[in-house]
Amino acid sequence: MLLVCLLLPALCFAAGPADVLIHRNTGLAYLEQDRYPQALEAFQRVADLAPEEALGYADAGLALLRMQRLDEAETWLKKALARDPAHAQAHALLAEVYEGQRRGEDFLREIGEAIRLRPTDARSRYRLVRYDLGFRPTPEGLADAEAQMRALYRQLPANAVVRLRFGEVLLRVGKAGEAQAVYRAAREDLWNVPDEAVPFLEKGLALLSQGKPEEALRQMIIFENVQKGGYRYQSAISEVLTSAVGLPVERFSEGFEARVARAQEAPIRVAFSDATREAGLGDTRADGFALSDYDGDGDVDVYVLRRSDPLRQSSGQASTSSGQGGRTPGNALLRNDGGRFVGVATRAGVGYRGAFTSAVFADFDNDGDADLFACNLTGPDVLARNDGSAGLTTGHGRFVDVAARAGLGPGKGPGRTLKAVFVDYDHDGDLDLFLLRQPAPGAEKKGVLLFRNNGDGTFAEVGERAGLAPGLRATDAAFGDFDEDGDLDLAFAGGDSVVVYTNLRQGRLAEAPRRVGYSGLSPSALAAGDFDNDGFLDLFTGAWRRNRGDGTFGGPEGEVRASGAHFLDFDNDGWLDLAAIGAGRLHLYRNVGGKFQEASGILPPGLSAVRQAAPLDADGDGDLDLLAIDGDRLRLLRNDGGNANGWIDVRLAGLNTGNTKNNSAGVGAKVEVKAGALYQMRSVADPITHFGLGRQTKAEVLRVVWTNGVPQSEVDPKINATVVETQILKGSCPMLYAWDGERYRFVTDLLWPSPLGMLMDDGRQAFHEAAHDYVKVRGDQLRERDGVYSLRITEELWETVYLDEVRLTAVDHPAEAGVYVDERFLPPAPRALRLHTAQDPRLPVSATDDRGRDALDRLRAQDGRYVDGFAVTAFQGVAAPHGLTLDLGAFPDSARVTLFLNGWVFPTDTSLNLALSQRTDGLRGQPPRVEVPDREGRWQTVIPFAGFPNGKRKTCVLDLTGKFLCADRRVRISTNMQIYWDRAFFTVDEPGVPTTVTTLTPARADLRYRGFSRVYREGENGPHLFDYDDVRGGPAWRDLEGDYTRYGDVTPLLLAADDQYAVMNAGDEVALTFDAGGLPPLRDGWARDFVLYSVGWVKDGDINTAHSQTVGPLPYHGMSAYPYGLGDAYPTDEAHRRFLETYQTRRVTNQEFRDKVKNKIKEE
Repeated sequence: MLLVCLLLPALCFAAGPADVLIHRNTGLAYLEQDRYPQALEAFQRVADLAPEEALGYADAGLALLRMQRLDEAETWLKKALARDPAHAQAHALLAEVYEGQRRGEDFLREIGEAIRLRPTDARSRYRLVRYDLGFRPTPEGLADAEAQMRALYRQLPANAVVRLRFGEVLLRVGKAGEAQAVYRAAREDLWNVPDEAVPFLEKGLALLSQGKPEEALRQMIIFENVQKGGYRYQSAISEVLTSAVGLPVERFSEGFEARVARAQEAPIRVAFSDATREAGLGDTRADGFALSDYDGDGDVDVYVLRRSDPLRQSSGQASTSSGQGGRTPGNALLRNDGGRFVGVATRAGVGYRGAFTSAVFADFDNDGDADLFACNLTGPDVLARNDGSAGLTTGHGRFVDVAARAGLGPGKGPGRTLKAVFVDYDHDGDLDLFLLRQPAPGAEKKGVLLFRNNGDGTFAEVGERAGLAPGLRATDAAFGDFDEDGDLDLAFAGGDSVVVYTNLRQGRLAEAPRRVGYSGLSPSALAAGDFDNDGFLDLFTGAWRRNRGDGTFGGPEGEVRASGAHFLDFDNDGWLDLAAIGAGRLHLYRNVGGKFQEASGILPPGLSAVRQAAPLDADGDGDLDLLAIDGDRLRLLRNDGGNANGWIDVRLAGLNTGNTKNNSAGVGAKVEVKAGALYQMRSVADPITHFGLGRQTKAEVLRVVWTNGVPQSEVDPKINATVVETQILKGSCPMLYAWDGERYRFVTDLLWPSPLGMLMDDGRQAFHEAAHDYVKVRGDQLRERDGVYSLRITEELWETVYLDEVRLTAVDHPAEAGVYVDERFLPPAPRALRLHTAQDPRLPVSATDDRGRDALDRLRAQDGRYVDGFAVTAFQGVAAPHGLTLDLGAFPDSARVTLFLNGWVFPTDTSLNLALSQRTDGLRGQPPRVEVPDREGRWQTVIPFAGFPNGKRKTCVLDLTGKFLCADRRVRISTNMQIYWDRAFFTVDEPGVPTTVTTLTPARADLRYRGFSRVYREGENGPHLFDYDDVRGGPAWRDLEGDYTRYGDVTPLLLAADDQYAVMNAGDEVALTFDAGGLPPLRDGWARDFVLYSVGWVKDGDINTAHSQTVGPLPYHGMSAYPYGLGDAYPTDEAHRRFLETYQTRRVTNQEFRDKVKNKIKEE
C-alpha cells in the first residue's frame, strides 16, 4: 500500500482564490496613500491566504518599517525569508530595518545578500555606498564603496549622480587620475545642467591638474549641489534612491497568479475505465514494456517484455525464436492499429528471450525511425536497429540486433543492466547512452556507464573521462536543463539522494555541489517536469521539489514511497499531474495550480499489484490514457473526459540530411507553449509531447529550443503539430551592407578567419589570432551620399563580435580592368593589401563536374547559378567528395597564370565538428586541393591546401604559375566541403595595370541597436542573404552574457588594432561613414572600387564553443591560445583599464530570451 507521509494541500482560500490578489492590490494602494495600518492589515490577510508566498510577509514588514515598528518589521521580514531565502527585495528591506536599529553588521550582511542575489539592484548598492561613506570611512569601508561604485558606474554610466559619486569616492581613496577621467566625462555630457554649475566643474578639473584633490573635491561637491533641484539630477537620483522608506514587493513568485487562476476553475470530470479487451490486449502477459511510434504512423505502439527464467537460459544469449514447446514466449511488439493492438514481433524480428528488465526506444542512428534497446539481467543487452521499412512493404518493419557491432555487446563488462537512458549529453546531434547497472559480485564496480555515440553506428564508453564518479550508483535517471543555462544536465536516483550532474559542455559533466535528499525515504522513483509552470524543471524524488531557478531544489513538499512515477496532464488543464506506483498500488495526484491532491478514486477498481505504468494516448482522442502492468498482465486504462479541455500534441523532426545538428526526435529539446495566460514548458523525452490547454481551444505561440540551442517558433500551431527543424544559420560572421544610391544592400560577411573558441573536426581548437580581413566592395555597390560613403556592419546571428579596426580603401583603375582581392580562408595573420587585376579575363575552354556534366555555363558570370549536384552527407558543411575540372586551353610553360574562383561555403559549426571528431570512419572535412595531370594522365596534387571562400560571395585567387606538369592545361579543384562555385576565369601574363589607392579611416562610427534582418536564400543552393530593409526586433538568440560596448560614438575604438574594440551583440549595428572629400577626382575612363579592411574576432554561441555563454574572457592580440593559455590575461595597463570602464558598460543577460514565450514578447 502506498505510504503517504504528507499529502500536499490544495490551494486553500477561505474567501475565494481571487481574494489574495484583491488584498495584495488593496495593500499596495494603501501604501501609496501612506495609510500604513490599513496596508498592514491587508498584507497580513495576504499572508493568511497564501502562507507559502513571501509577498504578504515582506510587505507587512514594509508597512511596519514605515510605521517605525522595527522589531515587528524584523519578525515579518524573517518570515518572508523563511519562505524564500533568495528573495533579494526582502533582504534589502531587512537591511533597512537593521540600519534603523543601528545594527551595522546585520545591515552589511543583509544588504550584501540583496546585492549578491540581484546584482543589478542599483538602489541597494547606492544605499551601501552611502552607509560606507557616512558610517565607516575606514580603509575597508572606502574600498567597499569604491567596489560598489565601480559596479554602479558600469551599470549606469550616463547617470549623473552615479558619475559624480564615483568621482567623489575615487578622490577619497586617492585615485585622482581616474577621478579626473570620470569628471571629464561629466564635462562632455552637460545636457540640462544649469549654466551656473559648470564653472565649479571646470575649477575642480583645473585643481586636479594641479595635484590638489582635496580642494577639487570641494568644488565638485558644489557642482553637484547647484544642480540638485534640476530635472536631470532628480531623474538620475530616482534611479538609485527612493524618497519613500523601502520599496514594496509587488509580484508573487513565478506562476503564482496562474495557479490562482487555475484554482478558480472548476475541474472537469475525468474517470479511467478498463479498456484492455477493447484494445485487443486480452490476457497479454508482461513483465515490462516500452512505448514508441516505431512505425511512424502517428500513434503509440508497445513493446512487451516477457522475462524468461534465467535458469532456463543455457547460454545466457538473447534469442529471436518465438518460443515453442512450452517455453516462455519471447518479447512481443504490439502495433497500434487505430486503437487496437496487433502482435508483430515475429515479423519484426524482436521476439527476444532473456531476463530483460526494461526497454526503451530511441533513434540512435538518426535515420528517422525508432530503434530498440532492451536491458538484460543475465545476458548481453540488445540494440535492435529499425530498418525503417514499416508501412513501406511489409507494413511492420524489421529490427536487427547490432549491439556487438556498436560496441555494446558482452565486451562492455559484466554486470546487470537495469535501465537505459538515451540523451545527447554532448550536444553533437546524436543520442548517447547511459546504462544503469547492478554490478555482478567481484566484477568492476561501475554502476553507471556512459557510452558516447560516435555517429557512425558505434559507441565508446567515456563515463570517467566525462566526469562521472566511478562509484556512482543509480536505479533511475532523468535529464533536462535544470539550471537553465542552455545545456542538458542529468539527475541520478540511488541510495539516499539524487545526484545532479551539471553539463560543462564539450562532453564534460560535473557533480553539482548540492544533492537532493530524500528526508529518510529511499525510493527509486525519479521524474522531471515543470509542475508549477514557472519555466524551470522540478523533480519528483518521492517528494515534490521545486526548482529554485538556478538548478538547485527546495525542500520536500509531501513524501510518497514510490517505486516509479510519471508526470502527465490527465485532465488537460495545463498543469502536470503525477502517476506514482508504490507497494503495488497505482495512485494519481491532480495538480491544482502547483499543489497536488490525491485523485486515485477515478481509477478503476481491482488494481492491486501494479509494477509499471506510463501515459500514452492509445486511442488518439486527445487525452492521456495509462498503460499498466497489474500482476503479470497488461491493463489499458482509458481516459474518459480528459479531452473536454483543449490540448496540443507536438512532434519534433530534426533534419538528418545535410544538417544533423539535432537528434531526429528532438529528445532533450525545450518546448514552450503559451495559450492565453497559461504558460507551459516541457523537456522532450518522447516522440510525442502532450500539452493540455485548459479552457483554451488553441495555443498562440509554440517555441522549440533545439538541443543545439537554436530557437524555432510557430504561431497559432495546429492541435497535432509536427515541428520540422528549419535549417537555420546560427553562426557565420558579421554582415556588411553598403549604400548603393537607393538603399542599403547586403554585400558580404566579414572576419571569417577568426572563429574564436571553435573546435575543429580533428578535436583541436581553431585559430585564436584575430582576423585581418579584406573584402571587395564594387563601385556600383557603394555610392557617395551627402559627401560620405556609408556602410553598416551588423550582427544578425548567435555571436559576439570584437571589432578592433576598420579602414576603407578606394581603388581607382582603368574601367576595362577588373580589380580583386584574395578572399580565401587562410590562417589568420596580419597582411598588407595586395590587389589582383584582370584586364583580359579568359573563360575556361571547358568545365565539368566530377560526374562529367558540363558546368561551363554556370561559371560564365557571377549570377547566383552555382555548380551543384554533388551529394551531401548527414552533416552540414560536409559533402561527398567532388571536384570541378577546368580546361584552361593553351599557353606557354613560362606563362604567369592566375585562376579566379568566386563562390560560397556552407560551414560546419563547433558541435558538428565535435560529432565528426568522434567518428571512427575518418569522415572529416577536406579543404580544396589543386590537382593537374602528369605526363601519364594521372592526377597529381600541386597545391595541397588551396583555401576556400571566406564566407559568402568571395573570390579565391590561385597562382598556378609553374604548377602544370605537362602540356595538358586541365586543373581540378577537389574537396568534400560544401562549396558552391559561381564564376571561374583566369589570366595569362596579366600586364601591369595602373591604380590609385587611397585609404580612409572612419569619420564616424556609431554603435546602436537595430534588430534582425529578414533572411532568405539565393536559390536552392545559394547562401543565406539578408534584407536590410525588412527588420524585426528581438531577442532572437540566447545572448552571450556580459559587458558589451555602450551605445554611441565608437570611432576611437576602430582606428587601430589595439585590443580596445567595439563589442557587438546580436541585433547590434555599427554605422560607418567615410569622408568622400578625402579622395582624388576620378580620371576619365577610370572606375572606382573599394576594399574594406577589418580586424577582430567572432565568438559564436554554439554550445560546444569555448566560453560560448559569456562575452569574456576578452580576446587580445598577444594571447597564446583561446581558451587562454598559461599566463594569458587581458592587458591591465591604464589605457585598457580606462577602455573597460568607459566603453564596456552595457550589461546584457539572456533573461529576456528565456522569458520570451512566458511573457509573450511579440516580434516587431
